[in-house]
Amino acid sequence: MPQRPATRSLPRTRNRASTEERIVNAAIGILSDSGFVGLGINPIAQRAGIDKQLIYRYFGGMDGVIAALGKNLGLWLTEAAEANDRQPPPITYAELIARLLDAYIVGLRGSPLVQRLLAWELVQPGPALKALEAVRSEAVSNWMKRVKGDLKAPEGIDAPAINALLLGGVHHLVLREASIGRFAGLDLADAAGWNRVRAAARALVFLAYPIRDKRHRGEPPTGNRAPSVMRKTTPH
Repeated sequence: MPQRPATRSLPRTRNRASTEERIVNAAIGILSDSGFVGLGINPIAQRAGIDKQLIYRYFGGMDGVIAALGKNLGLWLTEAAEANDRQPPPITYAELIARLLDAYIVGLRGSPLVQRLLAWELVQPGPALKALEAVRSEAVSNWMKRVKGDLKAPEGIDAPAINALLLGGVHHLVLREASIGRFAGLDLADAAGWNRVRAAARALVFLAYPIRDKRHRGEPPTGNRAPSVMRKTTPH
């Protein structure tokens, strides 16, 4: 009796982690090269060099890949914030947001792929992109909750709206750096320009979240008063 031809065996469980990593890395590579237009089960499988059935087995399909991709891309902010984690815990909400915003600036500038995602969200909205944005936002939100602890914004201040404006400004300036290199006369192509942006961002935070308890007041640049870049002088 003739023997049945051998079928290709799938990797064993012990290889699952490495295979999942290859799949996610393949998806990231496709996003970097061609954006969401080229993202799909077959292109990912081909780039990863695996049977596409493994994508369904390990991720359940594209939705699972996008969820894993969002969590992976959320690591850029966590890595950028490690320096802040080594500092003494902030004692005011203003200091907390100032540190988070600075970490966000550094992390976003160092992640070209996340920059592309932000740009695509504006010009190529779609289900996959919206799902990825939701997962990424959740990762960022969880990180903020972890570092925030019990600190709260001063009463009567709309912190979500203020923080959204600050983050939106950062997004725009980082994208302008990658495209034109300038905005409103500010040179974004060198370190000096970004030092000005970071100082101004910190100043805005302390103006938005005034410290009402004098025991928590400090001296700039690491304290809780607005840096001099934003202080108003009285004309003589």
